[in-house]
Amino acid sequence: MRLLFSLSVLLFLPSLLHAQQPVSDDELRASIQKALPLVEETSKVALRERACYTCHHGGVTTMAIEAARLRGFEVDRQNVLEQMERAQLNLTRAIRRVGVGGRTPGQADGIGWQLMTLAAGDWPADEATHLAVEHLVQYDHESDHWAWAGRPRPPTVASPFTTTWAVVRGVLDYTTPDTKLGVAVRVTEARDWLIRTPSRDTEESVSKLRTLKLVEADERAIRDEAKKLLEIQQDDGGWAQLPGQESDAYATSTVLIALLESEQLKRDDVAIQAGLRFLLGSQLEDGSWHVKKRAPFVQPHFETSFPHGKDQFISAVATAWSVYAMAQLLPSVADHDDEAALAAMKPENAKKSEIEFTPEQIAFFTEKVEPILQRRCYRCHTTEKEPKGDLALNSREEILIGGYGGPGAVPGRPDESMIFKALNAPPDSLVPQMPPRGGKLPQEEMELIKKWIEMDLPHRK
Repeated sequence: MRLLFSLSVLLFLPSLLHAQQPVSDDELRASIQKALPLVEETSKVALRERACYTCHHGGVTTMAIEAARLRGFEVDRQNVLEQMERAQLNLTRAIRRVGVGGRTPGQADGIGWQLMTLAAGDWPADEATHLAVEHLVQYDHESDHWAWAGRPRPPTVASPFTTTWAVVRGVLDYTTPDTKLGVAVRVTEARDWLIRTPSRDTEESVSKLRTLKLVEADERAIRDEAKKLLEIQQDDGGWAQLPGQESDAYATSTVLIALLESEQLKRDDVAIQAGLRFLLGSQLEDGSWHVKKRAPFVQPHFETSFPHGKDQFISAVATAWSVYAMAQLLPSVADHDDEAALAAMKPENAKKSEIEFTPEQIAFFTEKVEPILQRRCYRCHTTEKEPKGDLALNSREEILIGGYGGPGAVPGRPDESMIFKALNAPPDSLVPQMPPRGGKLPQEEMELIKKWIEMDLPHRK
């Protein structure tokens, strides 16, 4: 069957059949080695700069780093452990805040990605992962798939196919006897939905193919979706995100991963070799791949040390996926680190994330800042009811978890904090002006909010 499928591939790739040396292990290793320091550093910076979990800098990067480590590359294992610790902490906080099945920051995408981050580093199943699987089984339980929520951020968060893939992969990694039945029901429903629902672009086709394989769909459905991707491979060997666009590393790397994971093609197939040649040829001298941003404004931009300015988030994701794709084609090496890694994950060895504030700092909040929040903010942004924008301000933890637009504040950095930006936003700003009613805060109150953020957000316990 694979021979027939491989022969049919050639019908779609006449311009790719020119003689070319197969991509060697040495070429793949050299490319990964150029990109890996950038991927590691940007994941560290994002972890330091943001208190929330990020799919683009916590999820994909962790998967890429671990894939490289398992192929013998030297990586900062402590960084991976800290990424997993952040994911585990945010799982517990977010779900306990809204209840199982409720609306968490990042919605189903975020929970699915946090589970994938943990699985990438072999984090053992625990209370947080069990709670997350229960949550995703209950989430939109009347639907036959999982859909993204909030503002679209194409290509990564804009399609029910991608959300369903993230959730299915996450729950399958951490299913337990207690959740097995619920997972089986939801996964079966998702499989049926996938089979009858056509994908509309490259991202959807990639996610659909990856999920069809995960849910053990009929081989014909898997083969048909793979064929659909092969039909849109471009003359340069790469893939574009949308029809009429140029090939880029994000689309190309994710297509290669999908074709390989689904076992429809192997490394020596023409389409895979052409895709790898595109990636090797488009990698920049600094080790990155530049992909142009498509997502509209969702949350304030911040620097993560990655090149390409406003395009750095999607470029970092594309670079991480490219590393991951190439690593899959290299032989694994023995891992001598597991015992130490598991020991580092134990709660008694975890780093403390709570800050101890002085009585004077807490008094500043309760006497100066809290009255402002009670009068102008808590009407919409408190956990006593469903907070607008999913952002609650009635605890430091809630502020750091944030809402649809990211964390409410960055401790110590008012100019980068959503709260302070919203309070100062002009009428024509992309950042929503707050408070929406009653006029802007007096300047003296703005200064108190600014000082509070500079003090790292002291709050009531």
